[in-house]
Formats: sequence, C-alpha cells, structure tokens
Amino acid sequence: MPEPFTGNRRALAYFGTIRGLTANRATTQEIWLGLKAAAMSQAEWLEGLPPGAGVYSPAARERARAMLHGVTISDVNALRGIAGQMLRAKQRLATARPEDVIDAGMIGRPPNAVGPKTT
Repeated sequence: MPEPFTGNRRALAYFGTIRGLTANRATTQEIWLGLKAAAMSQAEWLEGLPPGAGVYSPAARERARAMLHGVTISDVNALRGIAGQMLRAKQRLATARPEDVIDAGMIGRPPNAVGPKTT
C-alpha cells in the first residue's frame, strides 16, 4: 500500500505527470523535464498564451518557476515511489486469480466516510 505523502504539497499537483512518466520508465532527469514542461503548460494557459509561447514570456517563465518552487528531489522521489507502488499493485491485480482479489465490497468503511455506500 502506498505510503502517505509528507513532502511539499505543491508537488502533488504534478502527481499525474509523475505517475505517467513512471509508468513509461522515465529517468529522474526525464521526470524533472516533464514537471517543468507541465508547469510551463499551466503557466501559458494562465497567462493566456498559446502552447509553446511561454518560453518567450518572462511572466510565464516566472509563473512556471514559482509553481515548482520548493519542490525537491525528495518530494519527486517519494511521489515516484508511490506511483511505482500503485502501478505494481495494478499489475498484480490484473494477473491475480479471482479468489485472490480483494474488491471494494470486502473493505470496511469508516462511519465518517463521505460518498455512496458500495456494499
């Protein structure tokens, strides 16, 4: 089961990017490049710029830099580890025998849980 993330909360905005790159067996350098590209894409959108135009905009570059400010290698490695655990669990579930699979109906719900009841 993935451990809870205790690092810089800003990094959580890029978990989807990290998960996708982890699934594609990206290197640490490729993950950092992916994070920078994702931040720039978001900055371009927020600045009202077309895709790819952010590199020419000091405001977009600064916004992208600020979005990743404080995110460390430890944060990225922790999220990469969580993503890897999730991917391995998904692979094990896909290849498990039906009698070895635990589904949502077998997991208890705390009384304060929000959402529709699954059992």
